[in-house]
Amino acid sequence: MEEKMSQMLYQSPAIERLGIPAYNWWNGTLHGVARAGVATMFPQAIGLAATFDRELIQEIGDVVSTEGRAKFNEFSRRGDHGIYKGLTFWAPNVNIFRDPRWGRGHETYGEDPYLTGELGCAYIKGLQGPDPEHPKAAACAKHFAVHSGPEALRHQFNAQVSKHDLYDTYLYAFKRCVKDAKVEAVMGAYNRVNGEPACGSKGLQNGLEKISKILMSALLIMIVVLAVHSFTLSGAGEGIRFYLIPNLKTVKEVGFGNVVSAAMNQAFFTLSLGVAAMEIFGSYMGKYHTLAGEGLRICALDTFVAIMAGLIIFPAGSIPPGNSQILQQSCYTKNHLSAKIELFRLLFNERKGDFNGISNKFYGTY
Repeated sequence: MEEKMSQMLYQSPAIERLGIPAYNWWNGTLHGVARAGVATMFPQAIGLAATFDRELIQEIGDVVSTEGRAKFNEFSRRGDHGIYKGLTFWAPNVNIFRDPRWGRGHETYGEDPYLTGELGCAYIKGLQGPDPEHPKAAACAKHFAVHSGPEALRHQFNAQVSKHDLYDTYLYAFKRCVKDAKVEAVMGAYNRVNGEPACGSKGLQNGLEKISKILMSALLIMIVVLAVHSFTLSGAGEGIRFYLIPNLKTVKEVGFGNVVSAAMNQAFFTLSLGVAAMEIFGSYMGKYHTLAGEGLRICALDTFVAIMAGLIIFPAGSIPPGNSQILQQSCYTKNHLSAKIELFRLLFNERKGDFNGISNKFYGTY
């Protein structure tokens, strides 16, 4: 038991009877091998973040771990197992740099969770190498979680954060580092999070991840159930035909240009294709991506969303008898807005009784 306890410190003594040498777990490589003699020094992390270049960051990580392993081999040959001479690298720092007064903010990749996750994963992959069974070194994502100053009070500071901000902002990069980059270690923060020690928080360890999995699964099940239920309601076939069969006669009357304009507006603002376009044309698009490939991928996704929306919203008997022509005209007529308003009025008047009671069949609006 004493031998096991001795290995829980960052400065672990040797266990000679088992042939385990002494080892110091504290080694720094934020932007180069630190405090272990001469080494290549790259720009600090905040400067590297300004490159927005994942490939470059991964190559830097590869160089750093190569130098670190070379130093480790030489130190080990000499029997030197002191501090800063190991292969467990306490980097990257994927905390969110929200307050410029935080003195260690320059160690991070800035205040953007997505950028931090991308560059953190790239650096980890470079440090650890391509073979997970034989890593060049062991990276360590730090400091888990919600650690961004004040530095002098980190042993007593209580970070108060909403669940939404916690999950979307502060935990995102850690999740990416663990799931996508397979980081070997995570360093806990000293501070408390909403009153609980970060290293002993039940919410951080169990709650959020389980809740998100349950909610996402429940949402998917609900969508499928609603879609299947829609097939059993009157007017389901007409609603599906509305989404899948184009009205070429109306397209010709209105004009192809107007149809394209209406469709693009629908795609950009209803299906958020504008955000997807930012992804396609972003400076961080990798060389292995193509505009055609990314465009097809996003179009396929948006088409699936549109079909699912059609199955849930319009079918289910929401088409008043004798008014199907308004449904056919609602998208591409010259009086586009008036047709939609009239369609909604008819749908609402036809189905308003369904709003009274627990079981409603009117699931959405157009």
